[in-house]
Amino acid sequence: MLLCVPSAALALLIFVYAGPVRAVMALAVFPKVFQYLRNLLAHAAAQPHVMAARARGIGRARILLWHVVPVAAPQALALAGVSVSMAFGAAIAVEVVCDFPGIGQLAWKAALARDLPLLVTLTMLVTLATQMANALAGMVSRRGEVRI
Repeated sequence: MLLCVPSAALALLIFVYAGPVRAVMALAVFPKVFQYLRNLLAHAAAQPHVMAARARGIGRARILLWHVVPVAAPQALALAGVSVSMAFGAAIAVEVVCDFPGIGQLAWKAALARDLPLLVTLTMLVTLATQMANALAGMVSRRGEVRI
């Protein structure tokens, strides 16, 4: 259900009921991340080595930690990098609707004022944050690789 609700509508709902504004960004990003992560873990759990481990009677927790998570970890870390840019996108609507100061509201006001230097700077900052998150995810996933 949360996949089809715009982040501005979530922000308005949280604002009306006096909930935490920062939770809206999590609610806006969570369904997309959850759906992809669930599919990723299901694909990793269907691998032949996982089925062989189940057939040998290995416990669920050990199969998850030793056989499923290492297969899905690189893609999950890449998903974490992409989630940063999704959160920035959700922040614009949330901060404007709730009148919450932040980079999203700054971007909105700069767009309304046609302040191109500020918009370019904000775009570069969001791009830099996304690239740093992706680079960090790449370094962590490469560090976990087994070299022969």
